[in-house]
Amino acid sequence: MISNFKVVLSKLWIKSSRNIIRFSESNVEWLRKLFIVPPLSLPSSSSSNVGRPQKLFPDCSDRNKRRKIQQLTKSYTSPEILFAAKNKLHMSGKRAACSIVNESLSSPTRASKIKKSYMASLSIDNAIMPYSVDEALAFLIENKLTKQQYINIRKSAKERRANIYPSYDNVLIAKKKCYPENIHIAESYFKIELQHLIDHTITRLFFNC
Repeated sequence: MISNFKVVLSKLWIKSSRNIIRFSESNVEWLRKLFIVPPLSLPSSSSSNVGRPQKLFPDCSDRNKRRKIQQLTKSYTSPEILFAAKNKLHMSGKRAACSIVNESLSSPTRASKIKKSYMASLSIDNAIMPYSVDEALAFLIENKLTKQQYINIRKSAKERRANIYPSYDNVLIAKKKCYPENIHIAESYFKIELQHLIDHTITRLFFNC
């Protein structure tokens, strides 16, 4: 009905030489007619639920995601999409992710360097392995380090973001655990029963296996 109305209106408008006064005078009777628009037929509730429900974008497979963004990639250039992505990350509060995107685009080789550094951090071979208290005690004794020398080495490593040495207090506790019980110390000698020494040695070996 609307399409028929448009056709008739167009013919009358051209016939009146596109003059509004002439159009109004020549089509008085036509303009007085009632134009009845039929009611729109709304879809029933049963038909609206027909078909598979739409998934949210994060829940879609990679194939469906590529299909959904196909029109987007055709309509916009890569710089435009990247700028929009950075802006969206910033507005949603994901500042760290936005900074990483900015940094990766700062130079042609920056992205590959960031990726290489990230992959290296995931490698077990390159992971930093801190000393246990017993290993730190052995390191201190083997190198004949004083307390201050050990503290200086630990401080220097921490300044380079390598917190691999336990505190000296914890090393001292580990050292005290190496001493067996019932040991008698004098100015010129110390003594311990052989059985206590054997028990202590076996216990240390057993719990440190």
